[in-house]
Order: sequence, then C-alpha cells, then structure tokens
Amino acid sequence: MSQELDQSQELDQLPSVRGSFNYQSESVPCSLLTTGNVYMVRDKSGSDAPPVGLDQVPVEVEVQNGRGRGLSLDSNGFELTQHRYEHVDYRDAEAVVSRYYPEVANWLKRKLNAHRVYVFDHNVRSSVVKAWMNEGREGADEKQRELAGTQQTVQSAARVVHNDYTLVSSKRRVEQLGAPPGGNDAWNLTGGTAPLVPPDEMEELKERRGALVNGGRDIGETPGLGVAPDLCEAGT
Repeated sequence: MSQELDQSQELDQLPSVRGSFNYQSESVPCSLLTTGNVYMVRDKSGSDAPPVGLDQVPVEVEVQNGRGRGLSLDSNGFELTQHRYEHVDYRDAEAVVSRYYPEVANWLKRKLNAHRVYVFDHNVRSSVVKAWMNEGREGADEKQRELAGTQQTVQSAARVVHNDYTLVSSKRRVEQLGAPPGGNDAWNLTGGTAPLVPPDEMEELKERRGALVNGGRDIGETPGLGVAPDLCEAGT
C-alpha cells in the first residue's frame, strides 16, 4: 500500500483508505488453471527469485478495514482470530519447525474441525529487506546486518497482488508432500528422505475434501500497519 496509517489510532476505528496495488496488466493471461506463462521459483535458501512473465501496473483501490465485521474463513476466505501462544524466536528455523509447526497444526485442527493438518512451509518477511519486488526502506542495510547469520532466511514483503496456487498447482503441491523432500522444503530440517505425508495417508488424503490455508502472524514489536496484509474478499 502507498498510504501509511496513523499508528496512534485504534485499529477497530480505522476508516477505509486508498492504496496503490501492483496488478498484472491486460497483456498477462489470466486463468484458474496453470498457463505456464507466469510463475515463480525459489532458490535453495527458500527465497523468492525474480518471477517470469509479470507485467505489473499500479492500480489505486479502496481498502476497507476488516476488523470487527465478523468475516470468516468459510464465508469470506479469511478471518482475524486470537491465538495466544508462548512465542518462539521466529528467526530460528529449528524452533519454528519443531515447536511452532505442531502448535499451528493442533490449533488449525481444532479451528477447522479437520481430520488431519500438515504444516509444510513458512516465510518470515520484512519490509526493509531488498528484493526484486521491494527496493527496501530506510534502515535496510542495518536490518540486513542484524539478520545476517541467523538460521532463518528473511524475505522481502510481497508487494504484488497474487494468489499462491491455481487449480493445477494446488493439486501438484499436495502430491509433492507425498514425495521425498527437496532441498528447500522448510519442514525437513534433518535432511531426511521420508515424505511429510506417508503413502497410506496420501491415498486417504486424495479421497477427502481438503484446503490449503495460509496463516499469518505479525512478529514485530508493533503492528505492521505500513505494509499490512491486504486480502481480497471471496464475494467480490
């Protein structure tokens, strides 16, 4: 977003704002399926590499405050919820995978009344980190030095309108969880070869209704209002 918010305001009372978002131009083909023309890969550290096929154009839209409106995952595609937890150091990948992954899995299982939950990936992002989609903000060099040498790769804020999966890639991603892990699979810290989802569970998983759910948590000392996550409501 291009408009900074006054952090002294009560979050529930914030009005709507105008923001500039990077959409794809009309020259980029759109499809719920995979076109093969637009994609992104990750390097071996798990960082986002420059994408292929993007042609970004800034579009100004009105952004509504979603707090206190009763939005739900089932009806709207996202919701804001309370999750009290004894925090780990989120820049410590081992602590995140060994302690936070099970906490998230158990919480989602209760929240969604799910039969099984598999946590397989996570990103730690900062608006000051320089990348193809973010030139970095004031203090970027100092922040980079602070993050240097930590186990967890810290990535740039995602400053482009996107969805993570298509009808094709979502199915492919689930199937990959039943294969031996790759070099940058975040959940595989030990370097083992066993898949996240055992073969018998994978066969059962294919027969059940499932969902890919993103969970986000602000881990800064103050809420990230300048680069707050913006979500597209399912009914619009």
